[in-house]
Amino acid sequence: MSRLLNNFFRGVVLLAPLAFTVYVCVRVFATIDGWLGIPIPGVGFVATVALITLFGFLASSFITRQMLSVVESVLERLPFVRLLYSSTKDLLNAFVGEKRRCWMPEPLAYAGVPNRPKGTMVFDIELVDVHSNPTLPPADLKAPPADAKRTSTGLAYKVLRPGTGTRHPAGRDKVVVHYTGWTTNGKVFDTSITRNEPVTLGLDDVIKGWSEGLQLMVEGERTRFWIPQDIAYKGESGSPRGMLIFDVELVRIQ
Repeated sequence: MSRLLNNFFRGVVLLAPLAFTVYVCVRVFATIDGWLGIPIPGVGFVATVALITLFGFLASSFITRQMLSVVESVLERLPFVRLLYSSTKDLLNAFVGEKRRCWMPEPLAYAGVPNRPKGTMVFDIELVDVHSNPTLPPADLKAPPADAKRTSTGLAYKVLRPGTGTRHPAGRDKVVVHYTGWTTNGKVFDTSITRNEPVTLGLDDVIKGWSEGLQLMVEGERTRFWIPQDIAYKGESGSPRGMLIFDVELVRIQ
């Protein structure tokens, strides 16, 4: 029963934006049709499509990238938007590791673009992983949650995804990691996710909190760390100050 309810609510979350968009378009169509008062079927629909197209043109012509980024940053902090993002990410996570073969007709593939394959395309696709958008900070940045573990140095950590390996890195090992770092006010100060490339580093070349935390992990594990300032950058000029929060994925130990 709980599985059915979970799937029902996931469906609601995914269909709600589509239903809202359809509702708005229908209302605009009905309003324009009433204003025009022309007894010709489809006139209101054509006028609605033209209005939406005009709005898109004006938006692309006069709204700058800076303005869009400001609007996006505001929307990303709205609870409903965060819920939609989180639910979609969870839904995708449910299929991580899945492989599918997709047959794409030409209109959905390269659509006749010159020097591209033509006809139906067949793709074998594997969803390897899903990474959170680093611009959407976690809700627990201010302090570690009650279920986070703590070490004697003050490092707090919580495993977000268990690993597949058994070996822990040692103090001088090199590791390959994906990571995102936030300050407690939600600002991202560094991330490998947007560069779309993991980073190789030595455990003796990083801050103390990282070195200690990575030695607690195994390959494939993703963990969130809350690192106090005295085992982070210790208030050094030009470095982020205060407690820092990192999501770290240990891709492999070299």
